[in-house]
Amino acid sequence: MKRTNVIIVLMVLVFLSLSWYFSWFIMDDAYFTYRYSENLIDSFGLNWNTDGKPVEAYTTFGWAIINTIPIKFNIPPEIFSQIISIISALGIATTLLFLFERKQKIYIFPALGILLLNPAFVVITIQGMETTFTALFVLISAVSLYKSRLKLSLISSTVSMLLRPDTLIFFLFMYGFYIRKNKIKELLYNGFFLTILPLSIWFIWRVSYYGYILPNAFYVKSATSIMYYFQSMVTLSSFIAFLLPIIIFTLPFLFYVDKSIMKRTMPLVLGTVFFLILHLFIRPVQGYFWRFQTPVLGVILAILIIIISESSFSFNVNMNWKKYLLLTLIFIITISPLNLIDDAIHQTDTKSQHDRAEMGKVLGNYKGYSMFISESGAVPYYSKWKSADSWGLTNEDIAHNGLDYDFLEEFNPDMIMYLHRTKYRPQKYYGTPDDFPFEYLQKKGFVLVAVTIKDPYKEHHYFVNKKLANNNQLICDMQNIKSINYNLERHYEIERKFGIKEVICNKGESSNDTIESNSNIFEIPFH
Repeated sequence: MKRTNVIIVLMVLVFLSLSWYFSWFIMDDAYFTYRYSENLIDSFGLNWNTDGKPVEAYTTFGWAIINTIPIKFNIPPEIFSQIISIISALGIATTLLFLFERKQKIYIFPALGILLLNPAFVVITIQGMETTFTALFVLISAVSLYKSRLKLSLISSTVSMLLRPDTLIFFLFMYGFYIRKNKIKELLYNGFFLTILPLSIWFIWRVSYYGYILPNAFYVKSATSIMYYFQSMVTLSSFIAFLLPIIIFTLPFLFYVDKSIMKRTMPLVLGTVFFLILHLFIRPVQGYFWRFQTPVLGVILAILIIIISESSFSFNVNMNWKKYLLLTLIFIITISPLNLIDDAIHQTDTKSQHDRAEMGKVLGNYKGYSMFISESGAVPYYSKWKSADSWGLTNEDIAHNGLDYDFLEEFNPDMIMYLHRTKYRPQKYYGTPDDFPFEYLQKKGFVLVAVTIKDPYKEHHYFVNKKLANNNQLICDMQNIKSINYNLERHYEIERKFGIKEVICNKGESSNDTIESNSNIFEIPFH
């Protein structure tokens, strides 16, 4: 086995090791899709709740359908999603390897390092979302078009858009530029049957089933102020800065590439540019690292690889010191993504859904209740309670009109979970709709059950109505989850500020009676 192949195998092993290390992390939004998949298998349709009008809280129809497979066979969808995504990541790397046609395989190492030695890409891959799976099909579509395999390109683009509708922008500009220089009739004929027709059928079904042209996520995540544009610009800038070393490394090759090759890559370039511009107008909510930009990461690397592969340029390394200097440069660029390991650990720790997953599992022992919640993912999924969220993702009234008192009156939740950001991370910085109407909690007699620590900057406050407050077993279960960190000091602050009482588990009673108290009896210190 050649040394270059050995190095590639070692890089794959590093990627698999990082995937195993972060495999505990599942993004809270992934549970949106799992809940839809589960409801579909249970004959409730593609709906968030098992009753009422269908609501489109998800944006990835294809991923919801795919995840019915593990649920049907009693396989945890979290594990299935991670396996599919890891295979997809390796598929992207394999596609790039086949695309590289130069003898000096060492020149492809920086591109492989962006994928296989990148903790940020690993976290995006194993978080349970459709991102890497989509990126694979976007890459296949782009490379197929470059290789003039139009039918495969169109089929892959259709799959991509069913997974991530926002990739429509990429394909519109990619095929739009392609039409200018190629056979229009061939593209339109194949495009109609392989892309336009199936997507039209899906779109007509969507509108007839959900009743709206756009999903709730469009109304919730559209950037509506300069603050959101600034956040999106910062995210895009950091993404470009991360890719800057490999872009600079590729520049010398660019000047020795035939113009015909550059013309063939222009559809890919334009599609990528306008896709990235699109995400300046989308709020980067739950955008771990560069999750929203990742669908075109493989295409960016493919463009760079094509430039290097097709260029007549070669580094003059006749002298040993020049050779070692080049090897050192390639080595540094290749392993540089590993410096994101601390950020990856920090982001997964602070954005962990663990506290909500554990609370959801506890609540799952109690059937027939409803909740209104800040972060609608793991808690509704594991509890299977009827739910709506403050963002409006799972409720069209809130998505279109915002949250008001009348909605809560009509929904009449048994439990309310409120996401509170501490003084170290001000609420107004995020602009999220988590300013819960405490007036409703007071008037309806809700009591505070638990304040759990999500991370040093965020807490989850759980309130229940009078009916659940009298269920001592439920209160005890919610207040004594060993793997959750509680913050009792926040109980007192809520009571002083809003006059909302707290209720604690009466461990000495076997009945369902609970007592009001300020006793600090179930605190678990934060580590």
